[in-house]
Amino acid sequence: MVLQLLHNVLIAAAILTPTAVQASPFYNVDTRDILSLQARDVFVATTCDPLVYGATAIPMGGTCVGISDGTLTIIYTVNPGWAINKVHALVSTTVPTLAIPGQFPYSSDKGTPPACTVAGNNLTATCIIPLPSSLRGCDRTLYIVTHADVTSTTVGGQTAWGAGKCYDSKGNCAKYWSFKEQCACPLEIDFFPITYTGSSTSTIISSSIFPVTATFPPTTTTITCSNPSATTITTTVVTTLPTTV
Repeated sequence: MVLQLLHNVLIAAAILTPTAVQASPFYNVDTRDILSLQARDVFVATTCDPLVYGATAIPMGGTCVGISDGTLTIIYTVNPGWAINKVHALVSTTVPTLAIPGQFPYSSDKGTPPACTVAGNNLTATCIIPLPSSLRGCDRTLYIVTHADVTSTTVGGQTAWGAGKCYDSKGNCAKYWSFKEQCACPLEIDFFPITYTGSSTSTIISSSIFPVTATFPPTTTTITCSNPSATTITTTVVTTLPTTV
């Protein structure tokens, strides 16, 4: 009986493994399996630009963009006295040429469901866009056009753009601005040695405790990606304390 219990404890200890955790803001780690770690993810800290209208580019709000966990987020805000009716956005790897907002791929008035949503108070709008592989890259510049159909209590309906370079002279001049993607790679994850301690008790003749210890050696996993400028390794050490089983 004692030997059988000892055998069972050793098996239980042997199958216990460390659980992966979020290792870096640039990578997703599936908590079920470290093999689910993505080799590369794109990250853009929140970058903002004024929202302007009219031939003289009068500021009346702002627009911000960020990328995290494979999602591109665009947020529009307007100053008091203004209201957002609908928004349209375009993101590309080259300087844009399309200047018709109704034909932009992301909007609040097209799609099922639309990629963008205008808040109930009409003061903000948000676009949530899964980042396609065609836009992913390391140290790559992306070009963005952020358009908004807005209304003011004093000047009426207007067309607003994220401030930037004019690429269409018609109307109030469609504008684009830009931001740069970042990648963090390669990534190295180190695991400390982990010791599990258990016990086995026999109650047939007398109560006896037999300590059982199983130790797993340290392991190192290195993930690389295609970023040619990566010169440093981000290291995260994950430690699991000894556990009694």
